Amino acid sequence: MSHSLPLLTLREEFDRAIDAVTVALVQAGLRVARSFDVDASACAPPHLPCPHHETTPCACQLTMLLVSHNGPPVVLAAHGDRGHTSFSLVEASPPANPQLEQIVTQMLTPQTFLHLSNGQMTHSNHTTRVT
Repeated sequence: MSHSLPLLTLREEFDRAIDAVTVALVQAGLRVARSFDVDASACAPPHLPCPHHETTPCACQLTMLLVSHNGPPVVLAAHGDRGHTSFSLVEASPPANPQLEQIVTQMLTPQTFLHLSNGQMTHSNHTTRVT
């Protein structure tokens, strides 16, 4: 059994948000692998509304990121729709790697990510490196 723990929503296009989160995690010493991508617009019938947002057609995208460091990975789900991307930690029961879940949860906070005036997204430089 698993459920999802919402961590962070960025007002950023899907791929740019994933890139920013991946860079932050890698710079902290974690490994990140993009496991699969789903573009709902390519597989949802165009006449049916999105089950998440009730818009037609569905423009959702979903990617699972496997985040690891000295042990089993944790799964980070990224869900994007029309310029917003949300990240959630997929929690398993029992937890596969509780220490890593805690590290990822502490790193992916709104305070960690800053939007610069030139439109580029970055993360703060005071992220602790995992050893």
